[in-house]
Amino acid sequence: MTDAPLVRHENAAPSLVRLVPLDRPWRWLAAGWADLAARPAIALCYGALIVAASWALVFALHLLDWIFLLLPMAAGFMFVAPILAVGLYDTSRRLEAGEPASLATAIGAWRRNADQLALLGLVMMLFHLAWLRLAQLLFALFFSGGSPGWDNVVPALLFSRPSLPFLATGTAIGFVLAVILFAIAAVSIPMLHDLPVSAITAVATSVAAKAAIVGEDERERLLGQIATPDQPLVVLLDQQGASEADG
Repeated sequence: MTDAPLVRHENAAPSLVRLVPLDRPWRWLAAGWADLAARPAIALCYGALIVAASWALVFALHLLDWIFLLLPMAAGFMFVAPILAVGLYDTSRRLEAGEPASLATAIGAWRRNADQLALLGLVMMLFHLAWLRLAQLLFALFFSGGSPGWDNVVPALLFSRPSLPFLATGTAIGFVLAVILFAIAAVSIPMLHDLPVSAITAVATSVAAKAAIVGEDERERLLGQIATPDQPLVVLLDQQGASEADG
């Protein structure tokens, strides 16, 4: 059984956010482990498909003699991993709702909001491509003798003279890109899968949620009151006012 696409409300306002206690992620992790225990085959097969695709990329890099891009591509996985997790979000949603879940429904989960998930996935892919291009430029700047090959990529990147400034610069650039992408995607992807909203609305809500933990001023602007120090995380409220049940 496949889900019908969500009916999107184009004029929906960005969702509100509210703060939750710092210990809430432990409950989320416990729920995730419970889902894994309930349907281990789905999670393991889903992960195996991603691993197989990763090894295919490694093989392609070897054939093209672009092995120097292996580490940047591995590090850049964080730019596309959130969109790849949509199938697992759908499995958890189905288990909570008492609906049948399978590997097929996990793979086809993007159909619930296909165009908007595809749009956000394209943005994340552009981040990944930008990171790879920057990595190529860094290789050209720090390794003037040419890009390292398969036989010396690890010694060149870790033990050569330019390795330390190269790694420091790459880490700093990657950190900036990762922070931006985290603000964009941390909330928006599960929101797009779960609610009939546009990518713009979801991204705006995700950025607002990120801003809500930055400082007292942002919390006051978003929530209408100063949050207490023991409530630094945020969760979503949808347009109809539904929210996570805290108990």
